Amino acid sequence: MKQSDLKRLITEEISSRIKMIDEAGDVAATNAKLERIESDLKNVSKLQTMLGKEVFTKYIDGKIIKAAIKDLEVSTKSLEKARLDLQKKQDKKNKKAPVSTTE
Repeated sequence: MKQSDLKRLITEEISSRIKMIDEAGDVAATNAKLERIESDLKNVSKLQTMLGKEVFTKYIDGKIIKAAIKDLEVSTKSLEKARLDLQKKQDKKNKKAPVSTTE
């Protein structure tokens, strides 16, 4: 085997490994984003539940509470849309990604 052929093979393998590392990083980042969105959705839901309780109406004007609940509903929709977009991108990548047999 010639030295130039060996050099080319090594370069191709290194490029391939770097691509695999980048793809793994993308998957990890997407998973972290999805986990964070799920956490935020739970927190928003808790806030909505808390604001719906009567105890708050004693101390906070009802109009303010209703406005806050409406803002939380908008936040929920935005988070759910972001989650769906990320899941679609993830599904699309999973369909395109070939199964790797080397590690």
